[in-house]
Amino acid sequence: MGTQQEERQQLEKEKKQGKEKKKKIMLVRKRPLRQRILLFMAKWLFIFFCFFATLVAGLIVGFGVLGKEDLRLVINIETWKHIYNLVFKD
Repeated sequence: MGTQQEERQQLEKEKKQGKEKKKKIMLVRKRPLRQRILLFMAKWLFIFFCFFATLVAGLIVGFGVLGKEDLRLVINIETWKHIYNLVFKD
């Protein structure tokens, strides 16, 4: 307790004398333009990859597990052509 009171008294004396302690301001440097562009691209590629992986996982679960079909049929282009023809009836 004694030290806090002494610090307060010291601060009050400094304020009275006009010698307030200045706080140091830390400036945050901007990243170089090339690094910012690379980070931006990496972020969006990661988001796209997560979206694509989720889409494929959903197709596998929906078509393969719930539909009780062979999981390899999900990546077969003929399967999706057949589904497209069923929906839009060429």
